Amino acid sequence: MGLISILLTCLSVCGVGAYLYYYLAKKRRRREWAACGRVVVHCPPPGALTPCVSPFAVKLMTYLRMAGIPYQLDHTEPLWETWLTPWITLEGGEELGDSGVVVARLQRRGGAAHPSSGLSASRSAVARAMMVMVEDHLTWCLRVWRIKVDAGRNLFEGATSPPSWYVRLGLPLYVWLRSRTLNQQGIGRLPHAIVQRAVWEDLNALSGYLGDKLYLMGQDMMEVDCTVFAQMVNILNNYQRSPYATMLRDEFPNLVQYVDRIKGKIWPDWDDCLAH
Repeated sequence: MGLISILLTCLSVCGVGAYLYYYLAKKRRRREWAACGRVVVHCPPPGALTPCVSPFAVKLMTYLRMAGIPYQLDHTEPLWETWLTPWITLEGGEELGDSGVVVARLQRRGGAAHPSSGLSASRSAVARAMMVMVEDHLTWCLRVWRIKVDAGRNLFEGATSPPSWYVRLGLPLYVWLRSRTLNQQGIGRLPHAIVQRAVWEDLNALSGYLGDKLYLMGQDMMEVDCTVFAQMVNILNNYQRSPYATMLRDEFPNLVQYVDRIKGKIWPDWDDCLAH
């Protein structure tokens, strides 16, 4: 009984010590982020094919570059308290999660250009509708292929090294949980042929609206372009085995040219931002 008490005491002391170390390290990081003088973007590390495996992080970084807002990246805490990524720390320590919420907050604060401020009410509504279509419909359709058709294997294609054994061991559980989420959302209950048609219709709508314009709203790049670019570049790079990468390249060349145009304008250092 005495030995058990000693072991329990040691474990308790170690646990308290670990918690204090984690808590103090977390506080120190937040002091550094608040004092750095720029927006800190917290997100997963770069992938081998895109600057981040999360298209929402790519969207946010593209917006920051377009708006001329200085930022730095942090990969030590990619998930916010709500388990969302990306999230940011503003100057002064304010924290915000969800890329859409972050962009809206950045647009409201002073000292930075608002690239979409010149749109009329009707054109703003069109841009809003396209962003919702891409993030709240197209993205879910892509996940159906990734989770239900490809059983999660696609998750590792943008990584720089093979997944560890414990990640591979946990993959079936992750796929099962995500499948439940897809079913609860509703899109996961549909046959994949119907989902695939829905993706085609979304891409066709984007391609038709873009036409031969430089950007979706005309000659100037807007917030909606950041959203659409991030998802299109995600399909082309991180969904290469899916039917959607082929669909995008073969049937919607103006969207591919659009991606290349934004990469050249906003991401001239694209290759340098990839994991090597």
